[in-house]
Amino acid sequence: MQVLVKNKYAQELEVENIHESFWDPNSFYMDENFSMSSIFELSDPLGLSPFYFLDPRIAFLISQMSSGGDLVMRGLGPVATVAALGIVERGMHFEDQGKVKNTINEYLPKSNVETLLSYDQVVVFGEQKVDESLWKNLRPGGFYLLGSITGKINPLVDHYEPFGKMWPIGMPTEFGWNFNDSNSGLIDFEFAKLKKLG
Repeated sequence: MQVLVKNKYAQELEVENIHESFWDPNSFYMDENFSMSSIFELSDPLGLSPFYFLDPRIAFLISQMSSGGDLVMRGLGPVATVAALGIVERGMHFEDQGKVKNTINEYLPKSNVETLLSYDQVVVFGEQKVDESLWKNLRPGGFYLLGSITGKINPLVDHYEPFGKMWPIGMPTEFGWNFNDSNSGLIDFEFAKLKKLG
């Protein structure tokens, strides 16, 4: 299952047979009557792609980011990495450089990939604990977002505050939220957003 995530840099399209997700007004589920060709028919063939096609768990994770600032990301894949880059001022990633560069050309007006020595946010997918080297360079007051698909999140760092909210499905955990709903695509997915203190 995938969701469509609106690309703010592309033309606005009125697409039928899609439904807003519960977590983000720019993320949409496609119903059984959705036609991929409808997007191609409505799109400017010379413009930027109007939607990212993402795993719902990754779409949820990046939707919880703050806009602006500097970001480091790992484990998102090239398309979601570019979607995250569209939210921040500058970003650094650990994906295949060539794939990300090609994807940027399809979705963003310019690249904002840079080498960062410190940053405001870290977003990692497929991990259960905080990477100490990434945590060390996260600025105080910054956020570390984890999306685990392999089990319970245990940060194993000090001086942080879990930062979250209630969601209509799933249940709270010690550090965040656990989703296990196949209808939403948020299956075997645990999420945590940690604010670094001092």
